[in-house]
Amino acid sequence: MAGRQTGENPRPGMKQIENESSRLITFSKRKSSINKKASELVTLCGAEAKCKQLNQQHDELYNQIKAEKAQGKALKRLTKGKSDAAWWEAPIEELNREELYQMKGRMEELRRSLKRSINQKTQGEASGSSQGQELEK
Repeated sequence: MAGRQTGENPRPGMKQIENESSRLITFSKRKSSINKKASELVTLCGAEAKCKQLNQQHDELYNQIKAEKAQGKALKRLTKGKSDAAWWEAPIEELNREELYQMKGRMEELRRSLKRSINQKTQGEASGSSQGQELEK
């Protein structure tokens, strides 16, 4: 008896479902059962503490993203009517602390960008003038 055969039919090979709506329906049906099995496995293995910690981190990050989006909308509302390039013209008195920090970050990035541009131009002029001096010799 080399191999034991069972009466069940082998599963057909796995392949992607072509019809997008059928694929989404199948996914949504299977997702809940997979989550249930994963939950059971977590309980059996005693990994609930880590899951709770990860869920808490997820919730904190989600809330942080929501707050950032709200701040972005508020800043956009304050600069409405002005071009996006004129974000620095927002009325500072009307901004809250988080919006001020966001504006500070944008200003610091602008400052770094200006320094880079100045350095590039300065280096370009210096190399151009030294090449010009060499040509004169």
